[in-house]
Order: sequence, then structure tokens, then C-alpha cells
Amino acid sequence: MMREIDMKSWSRREHYQLFYTYAKPYFSLSAQLDLTQFKAWLKETGRPFFPWMVYLVSRVANEMPEFRQRIRAGAVVEHDVVHPSFTIMLPDERFGFCATPYQLAGDAFVETALERMAAAQNGALLSDDGDDLLFITSVPWVAFNGISHAMRGDDSDAVPRIAWGKYEQVGERWKMTLSVQVHHGLADGLHLGRFFARLQAFLTEPAKCVEGCSTV
Repeated sequence: MMREIDMKSWSRREHYQLFYTYAKPYFSLSAQLDLTQFKAWLKETGRPFFPWMVYLVSRVANEMPEFRQRIRAGAVVEHDVVHPSFTIMLPDERFGFCATPYQLAGDAFVETALERMAAAQNGALLSDDGDDLLFITSVPWVAFNGISHAMRGDDSDAVPRIAWGKYEQVGERWKMTLSVQVHHGLADGLHLGRFFARLQAFLTEPAKCVEGCSTV
């Protein structure tokens, strides 16, 4: 389900109208996250890193209207739910896309994601149709400081791009850079700051994502 934003009463109308005219209306922010408690929790509980990271990113994005808003023919719509479409490595070292329906319950989401990832090994399609998606990727071979994304050049493309790199040990902590790209007509630095803060809160106390899907 989705609804169309009423431009007459929308507080971001002027910002949207400004950035919608830009040839490149996107901006991105990369920041380090502390994975120390998250990695320890995964090890203790036998949970896999990648699908749980996808879940946490998707959960935080679904909590924020700015990450669920999209552009259609100049109008802005807001989805009730958006779903992750993430890259996976195929046996011949190409990559494919794997979309998984978002679910609030982490274990249920990860179970479905693992099933879809396994099925996609037999022929994942390069398809990114639909604007109710979050485009997610990882580059686990490189501890990058920033990343750029391929774009269609379509002025209606407002799907957020989220990527993370290789995690590394820094002293006694585990750190990883995550990058978020959004359409500036829909979101500002404040919103990305809230995204990173919320995600870090879940990474610091990951068990709270499972125990009754409680908030941090």
C-alpha cells in the first residue's frame, strides 16, 4: 500500500521542487559503525552476518518515512513498507539481485532471505523493477571510505542505495564503513544522521531486535 503526498501541505515542497530540477539530485554519506557487540551476538547465537545486516538496515529504513518515499511522474508517494533487493555472489563470480519481502520479525526475515539466496544461486536475474525497494550491496573485500553507484539517469529514481564494506578490527573494536545515498529532494543530512544513530543503536544491542521486536 502507498499514498500520494499532498504537495500543498508538504513541508518539504520547496526543497523537493529545487532538487528535482538538478541533473544529479543525490547525495551520500559514509560513516563507520561499531560492530563489536553485533559480531559477538552473532557468534554466540550462531546467526549469519550478511542477512542480519540486511535485516537491520531494512528495519531502520522502514521506520523512516524519508526512506519509504519515492517519485512517480513528478509526484511523491510514500509506501507503507519497502523491501530489500540485495546483491549476491553467483558460483561463476558474477553477481545477481535477490529481493526479499521485509518482515519485522528478524528471524523470520532471515529465514526467508536465506531461502531466496539459495534459490537465486541457480539463476539470479538482473532486475531492479519496482520503487518499493531498497538497493543494498556489500563489498566485503575492501574497507572503503566511500562508494558511488550506477544510476539510470531517470529523474524519478529515488530508491536509496545502501552499501557496506569489509569490517576490520581496530584495537579491541570491530569497525565497518556503511554508505547511504538518497535523493536530496526527499531527505537531508538530518535524516541520514538519524538513520546511522538508529542503526548503531541496534548494532550495540542486537538482542532487542529479536526479543519481542522491541525498540531500542
